[in-house]
Amino acid sequence: MKAEGSKYMNILSISHALGFGGAQLSTLEFFELLKDSIEIKVLVCDNATKSFVDGLSSLGLKVYRVHCVVKLGYPVMLLNSSVEKLVR
Repeated sequence: MKAEGSKYMNILSISHALGFGGAQLSTLEFFELLKDSIEIKVLVCDNATKSFVDGLSSLGLKVYRVHCVVKLGYPVMLLNSSVEKLVR
């Protein structure tokens, strides 16, 4: 059994967050419900919308930024060794 106050689950969420709409709002609401029960880290593009990143920060979540490019209309995260460590 874990000590009082420790969390049983860790989640790394990946969201490009290049726009702010219903999906991002729902994600913030979902994280708000879970933030006291699990550890949540969020990987976003370095050019993610400010409102989404501010929402994550206001919840006290750890936010990690990675460089992204848009190819053929799709965001592509350029992963590096720091991101690999987060996944492990």
